[in-house]
Amino acid sequence: MKEFISFDTYAKDAIKLADMIKKTGRTFRSIIVITRGGLFPATILSAQLNIKKIDTYCLASYANKIGGEIQELKKPVIDTEDALFVDDLSDSGNTARYVKSVFPDAFFACVYVKEKGKEIPDLYVKEYPQNTWIIQPWEID
Repeated sequence: MKEFISFDTYAKDAIKLADMIKKTGRTFRSIIVITRGGLFPATILSAQLNIKKIDTYCLASYANKIGGEIQELKKPVIDTEDALFVDDLSDSGNTARYVKSVFPDAFFACVYVKEKGKEIPDLYVKEYPQNTWIIQPWEID
């Protein structure tokens, strides 16, 4: 099953995530973006939460669309204490699990999760069945 997500829907869901983050009462000094998927929601979260200090954590795990071993391409260079880690999707949970293994105190938020990936993120907006292939707005041909 495929689920096509429009830019409008994605933006609204990212704003919902920002509202959920605000309700936690936590204050974040920076955003660490899990690239590339976290770039779009991080832009919206940065504006909604008024966080201007942003860095990237470049990880690769979807070579040829098949989940595999995590490769670290670039680590964040800013202080990660009180940072909000952001990704678009927790599918199998492997990326989120990896981030939490490297940064055990990381607060990890993502817009969408699937069944196998929902236990790791601290917050998410919407859950999809594991067999759903989510087509992000930037992936539409």
